[in-house]
Amino acid sequence: MRRRRLFVFILLLFVWGVFELLGFAAWTITTGRLFSWSDASEQRRLAIAESGGDVELDQDLLVRGAVRHGSMLHPFLGFVHAPPQQPDPPLPVTAFGFHGEREPVQKRAADRYLVGVTGGSVALHFTLYGRDAFIKALQRSPQLRGREIEVIALALGGYKQPQQLLAVQLISALGGEFDCIVNLDGFNEVALVNENVPMGVPGWYPRSWNNLATSVPDPEQLRRIGQLGVMTDERRSAAEAAGFWWWSPLWQFVWSWRDRDLKNRIDALRVAAEQAARSLPPAAIGPGTGGKSLAEARREMVDVWRRCSEQLAAHCNAHGIAYLHFLQPNQYVPGSKPILPAEAKVAIDPEHPWREGVLDGYPLLQAAGVELKLSGVDFTDLTPVFAGIEEPLYFDTCCHFGRRGHAIVAEHIAAAIRRRIELGGVRIERLRVEPTELRLGSPLQAV
Repeated sequence: MRRRRLFVFILLLFVWGVFELLGFAAWTITTGRLFSWSDASEQRRLAIAESGGDVELDQDLLVRGAVRHGSMLHPFLGFVHAPPQQPDPPLPVTAFGFHGEREPVQKRAADRYLVGVTGGSVALHFTLYGRDAFIKALQRSPQLRGREIEVIALALGGYKQPQQLLAVQLISALGGEFDCIVNLDGFNEVALVNENVPMGVPGWYPRSWNNLATSVPDPEQLRRIGQLGVMTDERRSAAEAAGFWWWSPLWQFVWSWRDRDLKNRIDALRVAAEQAARSLPPAAIGPGTGGKSLAEARREMVDVWRRCSEQLAAHCNAHGIAYLHFLQPNQYVPGSKPILPAEAKVAIDPEHPWREGVLDGYPLLQAAGVELKLSGVDFTDLTPVFAGIEEPLYFDTCCHFGRRGHAIVAEHIAAAIRRRIELGGVRIERLRVEPTELRLGSPLQAV
């Protein structure tokens, strides 16, 4: 009897071990990455955070979650982020609704250099992910050496023109001063028109304006909101329960599989709630779309984008501010970056609703960028900055890239600013090059 019991015990251990190995293999196959307890822990924490749970996140997850921060209506900008209620939040939001520890209304001084950054979520990530690399690159300028460089965020997820223009003008009207304004945008202008136009809302209105402007949902919308609340709580509870079985690859795989399904259902229900057809009040639709198709609305948005950039340049010139405009990179721009299979699994979705906006809209943005340069705007197309870089940079199927990508972007933006402040007013009449050839082993190594 003892031998039988021992045999059954060993057999159960063997079967359990086989299932754990199967869980290990299933996780690796479905995610494209070898199972690790730290990776599973990171996914659980992100699921809890996205479901409204109170959890300590590392800096990368905090930055990614910044674009989903709660919004509140704003009388001039459409919306801003709601300041956190808890003391000492990990990602502070000022009373003005922008991210940062200091209010955006600052004064210029001889020992400071104030850089305002405006745009959408990629620009917001730049102020969080790329801040250190950006400041370090600027400090190499002789003109800025010894000065405190402060990056002021005027960017929020979903912002598109004219919100960038109005944000800079508003802070200026309130007495804020800048030495430089960096405008990093373009994607939202061509990708997000499909959030407004199908609802009869102008493409140039703030994103999903019909939801922001409608304060009393109809019964069907209330049902969706209730379902979202229940499903969100269910997702958080499942992630917390999976933390109890953290040591089991099989349990983590089963939880991860169910979590992906639940997240997809939550996202689909959220999209349905955002695009729910209903009778909208005049405040929610404004002048309407005039019957424009998505393609026509996209072309209109590119014109708005160009004119707003010209007005930003004029505003900055009138106030002695250097203005630089950059078209943000995106993985769906053909030839802009080699996307290998590992990165494609997390960064490419052929059916993504915003992919069409990039394919149709980015050529229009690039053509408008040429017009901006001809009109005197300091415009730079950053879509090729990741060309030739095979390492994974993008972390979602929309447009966002991580710390390494922002370090690359920071070098390009800092170089453009240095060109302005170090060569401003210089007229080059002729060049003499000695020696005739110079070979550099690395663009990052000082020579």
